[in-house]
Amino acid sequence: MAYFEGIEMTGGYGNGPDIISSCSVSVNKGEIVSILGPNGAGKSTLFKLLMGRIKPSQGSVKLFGIDPWTDTSPYRRIGYVSESERLYDWMTGQDFVATLARLHGMTRDEANSRAEHVLDFVGLHDVRHKEIGKYSKGMRQRVKIAHALVHDPDLIILDEPLHGCDPIARTSIMNVIKELGNQGKTVLVSSHILEEIERITEQIVILHNGRLLALGNIYAIRDLLDKHPHR
Repeated sequence: MAYFEGIEMTGGYGNGPDIISSCSVSVNKGEIVSILGPNGAGKSTLFKLLMGRIKPSQGSVKLFGIDPWTDTSPYRRIGYVSESERLYDWMTGQDFVATLARLHGMTRDEANSRAEHVLDFVGLHDVRHKEIGKYSKGMRQRVKIAHALVHDPDLIILDEPLHGCDPIARTSIMNVIKELGNQGKTVLVSSHILEEIERITEQIVILHNGRLLALGNIYAIRDLLDKHPHR
């Protein structure tokens, strides 16, 4: 069972490289929690299960106590950034985020105002009228985060948001994540690099081959790693 601020999953999914076995994790409201593991550990599969992109082959998924396969309303409370790089390159950052806001039911004026606000929050205010196709990798990651924040969700799920970014972009994104935590948001962020995620939070969950290996703060994790071979 996995429990994330009102989210729980029992059972698992799949065989081979895309597999999640049963595990138990609890996250308090307002925490930033890093899901750490090597490529193929099951991080993206776990997030896809939580977001309804794939259905568990056994057990069930519940979001805030509700089965999303019968009632999709919990997704209104979640902001999700997938690992996918597919974006509407012909749209400007402002148009892209505002369009997502309209899909959440906002009026045109509300959507434009909210889009401008979140783009400023992630540091893209000056380039909000620039086409996404002309954005750098770090800017593309930040516009994805902006679109996940536009409806003011309770929970934000970020799948490898630092992947492929240069040091300046990584620092900017990490500052955004830490500020979300300061605002009382619950954040799940995945990575395969310990040095990156320890700059964001001390709360870490380690996955490997779809199984939970360890959880706790950075000090407990480091003590555990020091007691086991590193290779």
